[in-house]
Formats: sequence, C-alpha cells, structure tokens
Amino acid sequence: MRALCAIAATALACAPSHLLPSHERAAIACGAGLTAASRATPRGLEAWCEDERGVRTGPFERQFPRGQLAERGRYAAGALDGDYESFYASGAPHERGRYARGRRDGAWRAWHENGKPWLEVTYAAGQPAGPWLEHDYTGDTMFEGTYRDGRLEGEWRGYRGTNVVRNGASRDGKLDGVVRVTYPDGSDAVAA
Repeated sequence: MRALCAIAATALACAPSHLLPSHERAAIACGAGLTAASRATPRGLEAWCEDERGVRTGPFERQFPRGQLAERGRYAAGALDGDYESFYASGAPHERGRYARGRRDGAWRAWHENGKPWLEVTYAAGQPAGPWLEHDYTGDTMFEGTYRDGRLEGEWRGYRGTNVVRNGASRDGKLDGVVRVTYPDGSDAVAA
C-alpha cells in the first residue's frame, strides 16, 4: 500500500492509506487496471487514480481540509487532460475549463466568490488566444482585449465602473501607438 502523509500536530506523519482515519481518505472510482491513491496535505485531501507505474491516469479530486470539494478533473499519462473545475471553500464555482495534455485549451471561465464573473478567456495549447474579458468583484468589466499566441494584440480597453479609463492598441504583445487615459473628472491625457 502506498504511504501517505498527513499533518499530525506539528510533525509530518506518513501512514499507509488504509491506516488513515476515514475522514482523511477520499474515495475515488478508478477504471480497470488503475489503483486509487490519496494523501492528506495542508491544502486538503487529494485523491486520484494511477496506473501500475504510479502515473496519474483517470479522475482526481481535492477537498479542502474541512471536506468541501476544491477541484476535480482528469489525468492522462500524468498530465491534466479533459474537463476541469475548481471551487471556493464556500462551494461557489471558481474556475471551469478544459486541459489538453497538461495545457489549458478552449474556453475558460472564472468567478469571484460572490458569484460575479471574473474572467472569460480562450486558450490554445496553454496560451491565451482570442478575446479576454476581465471583471471586478461587482461584475463590472475591468479589461477587454484580444490575445494571439499568448500576446495582447489589437485594440484593448480598461474600465472603472462603466467608464473607459484607458484604451490603446498592441501589436506583437507591445504597445502600439498612443494610450488615451480618461480621469474621473472627465479630462483626457494621451501618452505615446
């Protein structure tokens, strides 16, 4: 049986998973030829499936120290692969997206703990690619722009409340041209 570590008082104690108290073991269903494994860490309890070589393959979950679901997803050949989601300790969703061979891929969404949207972004092979929309804690848009190959490209805007306070353009990930800044009193400034 694989040795698992748990925090005991101020010392780190390791024990085989079958000797851990039931509240320190996570149950996870693994397919044929896979073995369930788990460990207690300061971040909570992790559980996953692994193949005969000890490589993570199949579902995984992590729970917060008090037992609430913190994250879940899947591994393939030791890398995150497939749908992924994470949560705040309150149970509210934090992030949702998809991994392909260990890299973020496709549409990703994130929320503030109060349920308001935080990020709406698309990834390709782990790099931002496409529209990027970021919101503050109230749900108001803070930033919008477009990424290509992991770099900010084209027009972008920064907001305070519903007012555009900065706008400009980027090319090849670098500022291109002027940035217009609008101050709370309505006056403008242009920076080259």
